[in-house]
Amino acid sequence: MAKQASKLKGYDNIFAQRLRALMKERSVTQDILAEKAGRSRQAVSQYMDGSSAPNVDKLLSIADFFNVSADYLLGRTNAKTTDKDLRFICEYT
Repeated sequence: MAKQASKLKGYDNIFAQRLRALMKERSVTQDILAEKAGRSRQAVSQYMDGSSAPNVDKLLSIADFFNVSADYLLGRTNAKTTDKDLRFICEYT
């Protein structure tokens, strides 16, 4: 349990890494994501640096905005897709 909790804290946590990567990939600024997720720019900055994590509702808003699964953002899968069949195929191969 402690090992999994450490995955969610700090700059190198999987959520912060994947959020930064998605934002860079899609040229999304902190201001844009803040507006779409209903958070402040400061909150998004904290998500990006790993000092804070979104609650479930905000996590789902972020996942929907980027059209990825919450499982992807949390590091439970490497498949970005929200399609369960495609995700299974990606994980299988």
